Amino acid sequence: SLSAKVSLEQKDNRLRLDNLQGSVAGGSLQGNIAVALGTAGSAGGGAGEVKGEPGYEADLVLSNAELARLLLPASATAQQRKDIGEGRVTATLAVQQTYGAHPDRTGRGELIVRDGLLYNVPLAMGLLQLVTLRLPVARSFTGASMSYYLRDNKVTFEKILLESPGINLAGAGTLSLGNKSLDLNFVTQSPHELDIPILSTILRQTRNELLQLSVTGTLDSPKVTPVPLGAIAGTLRAFLPHKSAANGE
Repeated sequence: SLSAKVSLEQKDNRLRLDNLQGSVAGGSLQGNIAVALGTAGSAGGGAGEVKGEPGYEADLVLSNAELARLLLPASATAQQRKDIGEGRVTATLAVQQTYGAHPDRTGRGELIVRDGLLYNVPLAMGLLQLVTLRLPVARSFTGASMSYYLRDNKVTFEKILLESPGINLAGAGTLSLGNKSLDLNFVTQSPHELDIPILSTILRQTRNELLQLSVTGTLDSPKVTPVPLGAIAGTLRAFLPHKSAANGE
């Protein structure tokens, strides 16, 4: 279901959908959309002359949607839905685009997934399904948070955090929407490992180096490769959850 207050601003030839309210995948969608239809010139300026380029602006918020219903078709089986779990998705997307002689598109969004099973399934990015990650980890990711910005056909992920009981991955990078090419880097953390003085530090450093990952290739055929510890690792590790000193960890 979807409802909105619809109005036409004749002066600017702009169609507005304000106070948009909808139901999507068991969650709620709210926001505003403005569509610029292009401004026709007066008779003195030439009939049919367009002074303003057509385009749109949208500011949307998706709250508490069901992950399985977002990712799977309506014909999905009960077992397929069970495999993804009862995860919930909250996302924001602010985007604007103009057409005509000088087309341009910019946007920014965030995504949070809680209590889902994200192993080897597409991840919804904002309100768009943008990237598939197939990482060599035995346990399912149960949560994800991502922030990104969009410029024309390039998506830059400022922060990607995938969480599970066994391992966390933090990453950043880019996605080209034109040829669907990926350039992402991840580092790892084991949040519930045993703490053995001296030995744990050595094992942790070795493990982190071995499980620092590079994701390249395309959306249809992503390639995951372990890479040596790089300069970007320190920046990415700042995205990982910090252990609580109060619990002696």
